[in-house]
Amino acid sequence: MLFEPSSIMSLDEAEQVLYTYGTLKTQWDDDTLSWNPSNYSGITSFLWPQDDVWLPDLVISNSVTDARRLGFKEMPVRIESSGAVSWFPSMILATSCDMDITYYPFDTQKCNIILSTTMSTYEEISILPRGNPISWAEYSPGGSWELKAIVATELDNQGDITRIQFEMTLKRLRTYYVMNIILPVIFLSLTASLVFYLPADAGEKIGMSMTVLLAYAVYLTIIADNMPQTSLQV
Repeated sequence: MLFEPSSIMSLDEAEQVLYTYGTLKTQWDDDTLSWNPSNYSGITSFLWPQDDVWLPDLVISNSVTDARRLGFKEMPVRIESSGAVSWFPSMILATSCDMDITYYPFDTQKCNIILSTTMSTYEEISILPRGNPISWAEYSPGGSWELKAIVATELDNQGDITRIQFEMTLKRLRTYYVMNIILPVIFLSLTASLVFYLPADAGEKIGMSMTVLLAYAVYLTIIADNMPQTSLQV
């Protein structure tokens, strides 16, 4: 099995959900589908809809949406004369991601995509990553997160069900937050200190202080709306 990410669509901090678009390239051998090409005009492979071919019962076990079969009804599967079957379902993955916001917005997150069987046991289906289980050929960087690394590991069997985990390390691109949150807050802090330079009889000290306080409240609301509601890391 090989995972080929195409893009990190978004990471919803408030809901702690990662949206990824990618392809799971899966291959296996099915002896019942092998044939001798010389008996069939030299045909060595063909495409067939996935609904008419046996497929492993794979699901994304940490998906936040309904667990459903990968791929779609008309998606083609390539079958070789040797019995080798290639199945490359592409999809948008919505998976849960426990976020650590201690260093927000200068944070790095680790999010997982866990692939497992639904009913088949480890003896029946064994999910094995290839020698190099990650392909970066189709990856396009986004504007919010930088994908630093992906590590594929086999997890311990859970009730004899085989599982594989793709751990993604994401680094937040901070330019937006520096320009739109940090620098304005620093400017407000400097503005607040100017109230002490106003003459006592100017009559604008309270008005200026209230204006700065309201601006702080607005920025606090913006930041709070984008933060996950968790008390595990603050």
